[in-house]
Formats: sequence, C-alpha cells, structure tokens
Amino acid sequence: MHGGDRGGAIPRERGIADIGLAVGSNESARRVLLFDIDGTLVRSLPGRGYRREVRAALEATFGTAGRIDEVRFDGNTDLSILREALEAEGIPFSEIRLKLADWEQTFVGLTRRALAEAPVFACCPGTERLLEMLSADPRFDLSVLTGNLELMAGVKLESVGFDRHFRLRGAYGSDHEDRNELPAIAIERISGQTGRQIVASDCVIIGDTPRDIEAARANGMKCVAVATGPHALESLGQYSPDVLVQDLCDGEALIEALLG
Repeated sequence: MHGGDRGGAIPRERGIADIGLAVGSNESARRVLLFDIDGTLVRSLPGRGYRREVRAALEATFGTAGRIDEVRFDGNTDLSILREALEAEGIPFSEIRLKLADWEQTFVGLTRRALAEAPVFACCPGTERLLEMLSADPRFDLSVLTGNLELMAGVKLESVGFDRHFRLRGAYGSDHEDRNELPAIAIERISGQTGRQIVASDCVIIGDTPRDIEAARANGMKCVAVATGPHALESLGQYSPDVLVQDLCDGEALIEALLG
C-alpha cells in the first residue's frame, strides 16, 4: 500500500554525476542495493481501484475498514497503516497482528483478481533498463526493503516482470511496523543467503520518500532518493539524500555513482 506531498524550498541538488557513494569497506566489496517498491520501481495505475482492494480486504478480515481513507500510504509499512486505520475504531494492535496473515491472503487474492482483468501496476521510468543492467553486473546484489507485506511485494514485482531480478529475500512490512528496523533485518537475511557478512556500509537504499532516507540514515547506509513517487524533487532534497534524481533513467551514471 502506498501516495504524498509536493513542495518546499528548492535544495542544493545532488545529481548522480556529482557524487560517488563510496560504499563498502573496500573497492572489491559487492554493493547491496535495497529497493523500495511503490513509487520507486512500480506505481499504481489511476482508476484501477487499488485502495478499493485494501478496503475490501479490511472489511472481510476485521469487519470494518476503519479510517483507511484518511491514512497516507507513502513511506509507511503496511502494519503501520493498518494500526492507524483500525486502532481508532477500537481494534487493538494485538488483534491486527493475529489476523495479519488472513488480511494479507485476502488482499493478495483480490489484487490477483483485479490483475486478471487488467493491469493494476506499471513500471516507474527507467526501472526496466536499470534492473537489467544491475542484474547482469556481478558487482551488485539486488533485494528489496519495502513497507509491503511480503506476499504483496511479490505480487507487485511479478505483475511487471521484476520478480526475476530479486532473488535475495530482503525486508518487508510484515517483519516490523517501524521502517527503521527493516535495514538490520535485510542485512541479517542477505548475509545468510550469500554466505558473506554484509555490513551497513555495503548497502544503499533506493526509495522515493523521506522515510527511505530516514531509514538509511538511522542504519548507517547511503540513500538514493528518486522523485518518481508522490514527493517532488525539491521536497526530497530537504532531507539531504546522498544522491537525488528525478528518475532512474540514467543507468550508467547511477552505476558509476554506486561504485564510488
């Protein structure tokens, strides 16, 4: 689930060509790229009723959609979104946790049904080519760090053909309510899958909201902020990401920056 604001003073722009991220403890270290999904890799198509599926799944699982129409999705984890929508209606977080898997299964089923009728999601600009380049480059490992519950993250990536690029399991909104806790979970999982001891300085978070930048900062990681989601370039720039770009179309320059 995920939407955002635009505006704010124009910051000192950080373009790809001007910055080397200097990731990792040595030049031979593989870079672990942790991609957000909504607004970074994929976007919901207008008029396809994505919030409708969210609401229907809530009503089927909890008997109410609560205040879901008042909740902003962008940058939030799904657990945080459900808490905000339902606690105000008297549903305790313990019950939300207990029924989370049921809600996820219902939500995924409704979304797959919608996908069978027509596309629900589309690729963000530049992502198809960039992922092809990164997947073919042995200097990078690709994974996700997303507020989506894990099953739904897979549905979104699969719907646009991106699932084949993400063989490493990262961190998801089903792992923790607080997005700032997800990077450490991703590091532990990816270390186990690769047999390498991944450290924070090996990792770059790529996302479209201030919360992606905050999660990177809180965990000693670098961040590439991209304005393909609901937040304008100027707004994202106020949070001083390491790299700030309008979109991910310039794959060569981005790779150069990621390699420092």
